[in-house]
Amino acid sequence: MNQGNSGEFRGDDGVWQDGGLLLQLPRESRWVGIFLAFQSQQWNTDDHTGHAITDDPPTPDGIALVRILAAMVDPIGPAPETERVLLINT
Repeated sequence: MNQGNSGEFRGDDGVWQDGGLLLQLPRESRWVGIFLAFQSQQWNTDDHTGHAITDDPPTPDGIALVRILAAMVDPIGPAPETERVLLINT
């Protein structure tokens, strides 16, 4: 993850410096990823500078939207299936 800081903290941006924790659960044969960011940081960042990419689509009346960050839809496995959606309030 990159930092994508805003304003006065933009100089602290870097590539692959922020907010990831991976957990391996061998008994369940799965990995869990936890990704963290400060509210002043952006999810959409440049892979070479770490700076925020600000070409997000315009929002109605300047109001930020909720984004789908990840989804597990119709996972393989026995019923009942567990579907998940991760939302972020931009």
